[in-house]
Amino acid sequence: MTTATRHYIVTHTASGQRRLVTATTAAAARGHVTRGDYTVKAASASETLELVSQGVQPEQAGREVEGEK
Repeated sequence: MTTATRHYIVTHTASGQRRLVTATTAAAARGHVTRGDYTVKAASASETLELVSQGVQPEQAGREVEGEK
């Protein structure tokens, strides 16, 4: 069974550069474009405490970040 794909336009918000990516989901397309720029891992309790104590506020995925569209 083949998974359906479609074309997604992934636009860099600051520069306006657009890329055309074939993917199964919008999240997969975005992940493909940002793969080299970001890494993701689960935060340990001590890492969470360290970042929060440095003023980094937790963000809820799916919600707008203050100052962004």
